Amino acid sequence: MKRQKQNIHIYPTYRCNMDCLFCISGGKKRAERMKDLTVTEVIKCLEEAGVGKGSTVIYSGGEPTIYKEIFYTIKRL
Repeated sequence: MKRQKQNIHIYPTYRCNMDCLFCISGGKKRAERMKDLTVTEVIKCLEEAGVGKGSTVIYSGGEPTIYKEIFYTIKRL
């Protein structure tokens, strides 16, 4: 299957080190209810979306840099 250029948003975690009143992702309350995605789940999502060369992947959620495996998943792109 040929991969196409596309834009994809992925939310590996809803955890955040801030508690902003204006946060649209639900802040700490949502993070308490939602578990982080596993590395396998993140990679599977990216593969199923057909992310390829030239695609834009936006890591979001809570604070994506809190996600321990963010750099590993980026390298897998």
